[in-house]
Amino acid sequence: RGLRDDKDLKYEEGMYAINKQNYPELVNVYLQAEDDMKEVSSTFIKEQILLGNSVSHLLPNGVCEIVTEHFKNK
Repeated sequence: RGLRDDKDLKYEEGMYAINKQNYPELVNVYLQAEDDMKEVSSTFIKEQILLGNSVSHLLPNGVCEIVTEHFKNK
């Protein structure tokens, strides 16, 4: 899971506690976001696509194509 800030960490800690009850073998791995990606969120990506802006510099190629197509068809 990617962490941008302490808000993300708090959210993930709560999710981990719930998931751990159902899946005791669960191991979570968290990655700190690079500074230039800390403002990128799923909401931001969606808004940019709906505005007609490219997000190709923010997402891997395969993912970018799928996500862009998904939101353009909404």
